[in-house]
Amino acid sequence: MRKHFQAWLLAFVGTACLLTVFGGCWFYRNLQRDNAITILRQIRNGVQRHITQTQKDRQTLQNSNALAKAREFSRHLNNMQPAKLSPAGLEKLQKQLDADYLLIFDEKGICVTSTRKQDIGQDIRQISELSQIGAAFTSPAGNQEKIQWNAENNEKLRTQFAAAERPDKKGFVVVGFGPASLMDPMRLDMEKITGMFRFGRAVIQCEPKDSDSDEPERISIDKSNLSITSGHGKYRFFGSIPLDDIYPFSNHAFRIFIISGLILFAGIFVLTLVLFHTTAVRGVRAVNKALHKINEGDLGIRIKVRSATEFEDLSDGINRTVVRLKKAVDKEAEQENEMGKTIQASILPSDFPDSKSFSLAATLFPAKGPGGDFYDFFRIDGVHTAMFVGDVSDRGISAALFMLKAKNLLRELARPGCDPAEMLMEVNRKLCAGNKSQMFVSVFFAILNQADGELKYVCAGHPRPLLKHGNEEWSFLPAEKSMVLGVSVKAQYMTEEIHLDGGDRLFIYTNGATETMDPGDKLFGSQRLLMFLNASEGNLSMLMENFHDVLTEFAAGKPQTDDITLMTLDFHENQAENGGTAR
Repeated sequence: MRKHFQAWLLAFVGTACLLTVFGGCWFYRNLQRDNAITILRQIRNGVQRHITQTQKDRQTLQNSNALAKAREFSRHLNNMQPAKLSPAGLEKLQKQLDADYLLIFDEKGICVTSTRKQDIGQDIRQISELSQIGAAFTSPAGNQEKIQWNAENNEKLRTQFAAAERPDKKGFVVVGFGPASLMDPMRLDMEKITGMFRFGRAVIQCEPKDSDSDEPERISIDKSNLSITSGHGKYRFFGSIPLDDIYPFSNHAFRIFIISGLILFAGIFVLTLVLFHTTAVRGVRAVNKALHKINEGDLGIRIKVRSATEFEDLSDGINRTVVRLKKAVDKEAEQENEMGKTIQASILPSDFPDSKSFSLAATLFPAKGPGGDFYDFFRIDGVHTAMFVGDVSDRGISAALFMLKAKNLLRELARPGCDPAEMLMEVNRKLCAGNKSQMFVSVFFAILNQADGELKYVCAGHPRPLLKHGNEEWSFLPAEKSMVLGVSVKAQYMTEEIHLDGGDRLFIYTNGATETMDPGDKLFGSQRLLMFLNASEGNLSMLMENFHDVLTEFAAGKPQTDDITLMTLDFHENQAENGGTAR
């Protein structure tokens, strides 16, 4: 895609470059007139903006100055009665404040004294020039300061009044300025402002006009100049540029134009490629990479491509879909987990054998999710008892069914007089058949002869149990390394045996015990297990409960991630017992 885009982009940019260079030269003469008009309009607009802004600034300054004089007038009245202020004193204060009018009003808005005699005794709301100030100061809210302009757009009639509250709160004062004081200073600065915007020999002149209405733009060309005339607001603008400045391309200028065009379009070509790679190619690659991970089952990934709005929408849409998918998968997994737990619990035996020769106990401490651990024990005949502990590699419904299949095969093939190794090889062949999910199971399988204490066993990829002979310390049971069940039909197993005497004990477990981790991810390990057993006393159930308490303390709150299965055997004495085969 990128190569095709580069080829099309190069063709497009090259064509555009040729059309621009030659078309620009062809139409240049016709464009010069528009360029000259544009220059004049830009100069005119700059002058207009500057004049408008200067006028606003001056009006703001005049407002501030008027309010300052009103406040100063108010301060002069502090602790004085307005009626006692003589006309001569008021005129003196008027000159001092450089104002045209001074008026004093009581709290009801009645003029008590003024430099304009016709205002004395008048209600401020009846004086048209002060109607806004009157409305502001006689309202319930009662303003403290106010500005009012009259005939603002007519220089000959324009007036300005500023009002401030009296210090004694018994009224307010007004300072006024007439047309002569407010003469627009822009008249005096016009030549200076237009001179600031001179561009070469292109000039703009400005003069005030009588009305505020805009005048249409007029363009004219004579023998020596191109002129433009227009009226905006209170001013009329005249612009002109000599025709000599509108000249055709020279050979030197033509070469510069071609070189500049080539450089410009080369830059556009490179910049477009970079932008395309940054906004499109990288975004597509990032999205594809994330989608590949999602397809592989990583539903925790989130797409964060923000190089363009389209990629943001795409990322957010995919993320929402993945979140919904993950919720659905989690819900399905939870249901599968619950069903797996149910199957797991249903296949575990609940009644332990009652024998004078030995005591057997087992328990399973499940993880949060369904595990793959299982155990079982049963009589083969009146003398022999089989026992096994297993751990399936996977989790969920399929693992539970695989567990059930393995358990049933172990019970079914454990016949009187059978050899544990040969029996496990047969179980292995049956588990390998049709094992498309490639699950496997580790198993410790043993047959105890109650008459003479002989224990035949096979350890198929399972952790080695621990043995305690009499008063000796615990030690690991000798066992050859062999493959787990369900991986290869060629796997070989060897039967090993030991002799148990009265008082001997056997401790069988799954890897969930030794692989318990603390908050620092350190494993409990087989050595800690050995140390615990050598320091422990008590019956079988107490031994397993105490060991689980030790594991819980070691984990220090870290969640259990795998099942922990424990089985213990206490051999009391050599004695054969009558009874049928239990299945």
